[in-house]
Amino acid sequence: MSVTIERDEMLEKNLENRDSLVEDLK
Repeated sequence: MSVTIERDEMLEKNLENRDSLVEDLK
């Protein structure tokens, strides 16, 4: 169960990183 939570957190971080990258490109 905790593994799923960790994966979700990683996905969330990846999304945030991608969003910030997109912002940088604008």
